[in-house]
Amino acid sequence: MINHLWQSTIFAIAIGLLALALRKNRASLRHWLWFTASIKFLLPLSFLMSLGQQAQPTTPRLARPVAVAVLQVATPFPEAIQFTAAAHPEKIDWTPWILAAWALGFLTIAFVRFRGWLHIRALIRTSTPTSLSLPVEARYTTGRLGPGIAGIGKPVLLLPAGIEQRLTPEQFDTAIAHELCHVRRRDNLFAAIHMFVEAVFWFHPLVWWIGTRLVEERELACDEAVIAQGGSPRDYAEAILGICKHYVEAPVACVSGVTGADIKKRLEAILSPRQTLGLALIQKLLLVTAALVVAIVPFVAGIATAQSRSFEVASIRPVDPSTEGRGNERALRPELNSARYADAREVYNFITKAFGLEFCPIDLMAGEDCPYVTGGPAWIRKDRYEIRATLPEGTPPTEAAIAPMLEALLRDRFQLKFHHEMREAPVFLLTVAKGGPKVRLAPKDGPMFQAKDGTMRRVGRFTGGSKVGPNGQMLSIWTVRNYSMPDAARTLALVLNRPVLDRTGLAGNFDWDLEYGADPDADPNSRVGPYRTGPEIFSAIQEQAGLRLQATKEKVDIIVIDSIERPSEN
Repeated sequence: MINHLWQSTIFAIAIGLLALALRKNRASLRHWLWFTASIKFLLPLSFLMSLGQQAQPTTPRLARPVAVAVLQVATPFPEAIQFTAAAHPEKIDWTPWILAAWALGFLTIAFVRFRGWLHIRALIRTSTPTSLSLPVEARYTTGRLGPGIAGIGKPVLLLPAGIEQRLTPEQFDTAIAHELCHVRRRDNLFAAIHMFVEAVFWFHPLVWWIGTRLVEERELACDEAVIAQGGSPRDYAEAILGICKHYVEAPVACVSGVTGADIKKRLEAILSPRQTLGLALIQKLLLVTAALVVAIVPFVAGIATAQSRSFEVASIRPVDPSTEGRGNERALRPELNSARYADAREVYNFITKAFGLEFCPIDLMAGEDCPYVTGGPAWIRKDRYEIRATLPEGTPPTEAAIAPMLEALLRDRFQLKFHHEMREAPVFLLTVAKGGPKVRLAPKDGPMFQAKDGTMRRVGRFTGGSKVGPNGQMLSIWTVRNYSMPDAARTLALVLNRPVLDRTGLAGNFDWDLEYGADPDADPNSRVGPYRTGPEIFSAIQEQAGLRLQATKEKVDIIVIDSIERPSEN
């Protein structure tokens, strides 16, 4: 949202500069420019980029720097902003308060607008038909509301009763011509759309400024049209003054009237007519170029982004179970570096890895699924495939970078189709225990470890082991270094065989140690290895780390596999 607001703000400022440069041209052109700025608030660049990503398979490969450059411009802010200081143990979740404030503003504006529209509806119900022969229905109203066009699909011209006695026939004709111009331009529709933008983005001052500009330019555009049709400037100006003297403006912007915008500015433009310039060839080229840049660059960036998230070259072949433990053992060992990726596993496990669920507890031999991924035929949990791929140049050797490439590969080669559902599932919530956390902030000059790409870096480590206690009991020991709480929650999910959601609110990386009684029935060679657990783990985490694991159920995003096919070998 922050990135979208930033983009829309810059776009509106650019439109303002463009409108200033075209101030001597027709007002209708400037009105369209301001309406484009309004629509931008409803149309994130990410939408156009997503269209490009969908079109990616049918387009030639583009340069990776295109995607990187556009993404850096489009997303200058991090995806998540921490509202909590790293040293503060308590998390203040501002999200409900922000949503409540937004909802209050939205409902307030919607109520004011709805009340104004009810007033217009009441006037329409009590109005009486006129004998005027016009392209739209015209009705007389009581009260002091000035002439205006109400409605979008079937517009109605509302005229205050007795207006013909207050204006001369020439003045009355120019006022009617102004209102019919609003009908031809469909100004009520555009005003209603911007009213919705104002209600949604009520907190953004530029949105209200755009609304003022829209009303001003639409009235100037109609003024220009009335004069161009042969209306007398003096009669027209006196008509506007007479209406302003005796009547009031409509309470909602989507009822277009004669008295809108800056009257003094309009009268000066009417009584001192100047020739409005058409667009010169260079101006037309600039507008077309700007429109293409706004529409096409995000689309192309989406294509390039999608291509940067796919393997350069990938081969897939099934693994023969009879050779898995012999000559093929080396090939089955996962490999990930800055140039290539190689791995072999069940297709289901590739799917969970593609969705960033490498932490998810999975035991296919025991018939367990990841609680976040369900569905699909039985063979995806049995058939194992080997994937060897070349990474795009500059790809960081991380699981997070590989995940979208795997997803693209599964969609393309395995014809994977899926959808998302919100389902309730058992989870553990990792929270701060009473008395506060006992974990230690990791020092910035801590020890260096070897990362997956072979370099020595300050990476997080979560290691485990076991030892014999003083009374002969088996103890499990953990050593956690430079680990964030979300990372710790993902590792705990492996240990506890259930999703763990971080609710601690602790920002930063931490060091902590744990020692507890192991489950005497645990297999030391099981997939959780040295992280063998017993019931004492819950009390140990609370007493030694100052954290708490709370069992509950929450609705989580579940990926449902709709269909998948075996790939052809290559």
